[in-house]
Amino acid sequence: MSAALFGRGTVLSIGTGSGTITYNAIQQLTMSDGPKIAAAFVETTNHATAALGKESIATQVVVTYSFDLNFIPTDTQHQLVRTNALGGITTPFKVVNVGETTGTTFTANIKNWSESKPVDKQLTAKFDIEITGAFTAPT
Repeated sequence: MSAALFGRGTVLSIGTGSGTITYNAIQQLTMSDGPKIAAAFVETTNHATAALGKESIATQVVVTYSFDLNFIPTDTQHQLVRTNALGGITTPFKVVNVGETTGTTFTANIKNWSESKPVDKQLTAKFDIEITGAFTAPT
């Protein structure tokens, strides 16, 4: 039997407050994609590099998440994500994946926010965040 898990039950929370942060779950989350981890490298190959070899050093690691949700314009947490995206505000988040008890907390910038308003379906929104500080991948 497979040990595969469904993603149902993943919780994304947005933090508010200074000093002590209070996390409130963002309701109606339909998709969570991440963490996506990408490293940027600078090539440092030089004349002393072994034949056909390349050398490089990592200059930065970027961690991102993408989320989809059923958008409710009057929902407090949905409004907060949209407002922080418009204001370029670094925001505390917490993600608790299926099978985890404590989850991972971090600060992130909301890189983009888009809303979809079809005539024959529910309102939806998508947004991507990029972590700005320390990140420890969930185990």
